[in-house]
Amino acid sequence: MSHTESLHRGHDAEIVARWWDPGIPVRNPTIGLDPGLSWNFTIDYQDVVRSDESSPVSLTIDWVPLDGAVWTAMAGLSAGGEFGEPIESSVYFFEHHRFDHASMEIREQTGTRIQVTGALSGDIDGLGLARIPVEASLEFEGIRVSLADVTTIDQALQHLQSFADTKGLVGQSIGRSILFAPAAGSPGSG
Repeated sequence: MSHTESLHRGHDAEIVARWWDPGIPVRNPTIGLDPGLSWNFTIDYQDVVRSDESSPVSLTIDWVPLDGAVWTAMAGLSAGGEFGEPIESSVYFFEHHRFDHASMEIREQTGTRIQVTGALSGDIDGLGLARIPVEASLEFEGIRVSLADVTTIDQALQHLQSFADTKGLVGQSIGRSILFAPAAGSPGSG
């Protein structure tokens, strides 16, 4: 299967797709980066195998600002923009391939699962695809808090509550971050 077929047929294949929020980025006062909430949407496609190597294939639309978004009520939200303004869109296929424009809409939500449609266009790095349509069912993984001065779940929760509704989320340490994921039986957990 060519990389073009993999990307265009991915929704027909077994997709392990996820929707998650990278949460609060690391504070960097030197460049004026204050904590803020943005959302990531990632679709994993089948790996592509060549005679001497293989590569996982994924499509990501990240750093998406969805002001006022609540993880249990995402249906109807949409976003779009040019690369780095602030949305970034990429395809990972043997290498990182950036796309100049992304658009996406959350069509519906049932529990922690959303239906997303959209498109990437403007192949910056020469992958060879002018436009990639996006249609996927994605599962919410949680909100990740990554701040250099935050080391406990309680500290992370205090920061996160100024940006997001944390009802139904449970914190756990994952490396240098704290992930707030849906608790079993929480609102939106299905």
